[in-house]
Amino acid sequence: MRKKSLVFLLAIAVAGQLSCWNLSARANGDNAQTAMKMIRTAQIDFRTRSGRYGTLEELITDGRIPASSSSDVRSGYKFRINASKESYRAIAVPVIPMRTGDWSFYLDETGIIRGIADGKAEPNANDEPIRYQN
Repeated sequence: MRKKSLVFLLAIAVAGQLSCWNLSARANGDNAQTAMKMIRTAQIDFRTRSGRYGTLEELITDGRIPASSSSDVRSGYKFRINASKESYRAIAVPVIPMRTGDWSFYLDETGIIRGIADGKAEPNANDEPIRYQN
C-alpha cells in the first residue's frame, strides 16, 4: 500500500511541475508578444526621427525600449532585430523551446506580428498573424 501511495504522490508532483512549466511558458509567450508590440511602436518612432529603423541596442539607447530590456533575453525569450534603412526584422524565440515558451514570434516593417506554435521553429513572414495585434 505504501508503494502505491508513493507512486501516486510522485505522479501528482510530476503533473504539478508540468502544469507550472505550461503556465510559465504561456506567461512568457504573453510577455514576448507585449515586447514585440513595444518594438513595433519603437521602430515607428525611431524611423520617424532618424530616417531608418533601429537595432535593439539603438532602440534601448534612444529610450524607445526600457533599459530593463537591455538584454537580448527577457522572460524566457531571446530577441533579435536586424535593421536597415528600409526594413527591419524582429524575432523572439524561447530560450528553451517548449519549456520557457511554446510560441515563436516574427515582426517586420509591415507592423504585423506573426507567430508559430512550435517554439522550436524559426518564425518568418509566412507565419500566421497573431490574434491580438493591439
